[in-house]
Amino acid sequence: LRPLERQARAQAGKGEMDESEFAIPAGPADLAQEPGRFSMGKAADFSVRDAASVVSALENVRECADAAPAELALSERETLETVYSALRAFGGLHPKAIDTLRAILLDATERLLILVRRVARPGSSSDRELLAPRSALKLHVFLISWMLGAAAAREDDGASAVPAKGKGKGAASKGGKSWDRLATLVALSGALVTAAECELSSLWRLGAPEEPFLHLLTRGACALLERADLAKLPTLRGPALDLLSTVGGRYGQREQVVACCVDLLHKSEHSPAALAELVERLAGAAPEPTGDEADEEVDDEPTPGRGGGRGGKGKGPVSRRAGGSNGVDAEANERLLASLVRELAASATADGGADSAAARAVASFLVEAAERAPAVLLAHVATVAPQLASDSYTVRSGVVHALSLVLVHVSSQRRELAAQPATASLVTASSPLALTAHSLLSILLERILDSSSYTRTRALQAWVRCVEARAVPPSLWRPLAHAVAGRLRDKAAMVRKNALVLLRAMAAFNPFAPSLDRATHAAHANTIETRLAAFEATAAPEDAAAPLEGAEGGGEE
Repeated sequence: LRPLERQARAQAGKGEMDESEFAIPAGPADLAQEPGRFSMGKAADFSVRDAASVVSALENVRECADAAPAELALSERETLETVYSALRAFGGLHPKAIDTLRAILLDATERLLILVRRVARPGSSSDRELLAPRSALKLHVFLISWMLGAAAAREDDGASAVPAKGKGKGAASKGGKSWDRLATLVALSGALVTAAECELSSLWRLGAPEEPFLHLLTRGACALLERADLAKLPTLRGPALDLLSTVGGRYGQREQVVACCVDLLHKSEHSPAALAELVERLAGAAPEPTGDEADEEVDDEPTPGRGGGRGGKGKGPVSRRAGGSNGVDAEANERLLASLVRELAASATADGGADSAAARAVASFLVEAAERAPAVLLAHVATVAPQLASDSYTVRSGVVHALSLVLVHVSSQRRELAAQPATASLVTASSPLALTAHSLLSILLERILDSSSYTRTRALQAWVRCVEARAVPPSLWRPLAHAVAGRLRDKAAMVRKNALVLLRAMAAFNPFAPSLDRATHAAHANTIETRLAAFEATAAPEDAAAPLEGAEGGGEE
């Protein structure tokens, strides 16, 4: 879009899309080649300056930014060049310079968002009045996203990373305090979330912001989620998931968000838990289709979603507030959720390895998602179940585990419906939930005979889970017992061991004698033994007399 945009500027000469509007570059280095007002070709090189001069330059710029109007705080050439130079040398910035740079960006953005909320209302401002705030917002988000990625990549505390002239012997190298990396990341990610929650559609007059702007938000989220030490922190994981759900749900960039999630799933071993939480959050915002809710859940109290609650400081996830004042479209979240589950579940098919990293990541994601939001996988069983045809036994094992969790959820739902007088009549053998449960039971029963011993073991473990949750109907106990008895002769010792564990669980949780009281059965055994002893006592004389009678009657025979 940028070449076309520049061509339109050249042809028009002036107008709304002139040089006064910031065009988001593909990367920070492209600003050095950009012509016009935002060209950074003359920006200074802070990597060769001493710490004191860098801090002094930033302090001067901070005063200028505070005194300028909100839409021009960072747009002045001297201010922008100084901020650009500091971000370009972020890896070697002194801690005090980092704190000053963060204050410049956040203070200016806070004032700008106040202006944006005031002007970005449907029909309240003309296109020309929206031009300056829109351009400033794109510039601010670009700089914040850049600093967020740089801060996430810098692992040191900053105490020893002091830029200086010469061979690194600066006067500020001693006694410098360390910068608070976590606080910086939390503040920057919070600023992006706050910007994303504004009425950006009214600011752009196009129904949604331009794609490069939304890509900045996605890039900031990925910068936090792709690092294990950051993704494990709820104060950072929450804002990152908020950004993904907002970009993919409210603004309709499903392909962009799904591609980001698939890339994370394949590259980061820690990502399945974070992506499962994203599914959980979206499930809390989207309608919860469970197969037969339209028939069975007749306007009773809605089941509250587990989504959300693990996010940032005082900012719940956008998805959790669906239908509220922020106008999140629940149908858009449902479409994003469907695309996300479909693509993530099928993302291991391109990798032929039976136990590849991609296969392990997909299996882990399915299990995590089933544990957090089983209703989501219930609605997408038709997408998940075909993965049992995968050549990877790891994927098949993960699907079996996930489907068993879904089956337990279905059984729990049926019991809850049966316990309510208003819905008890709907729980029949031909209801959608019953048919779904029957299909899941058939799938799990087949997996006991899987070609991989690892998957057979996971299938037996899944059956133990279902038996203990009382999710197995009495009609299936005979074929299940027959299948498990056959696994006692399996060539794999682990399969035989888990078959014994399942048989023990079936004995303890069988529906025919739910109470296996040892004392009761011991008393019954004593009664039977007493009767047998009495029978043997009366039968003994008859048995002793039988040979004598035979001898008297005819010994020769």
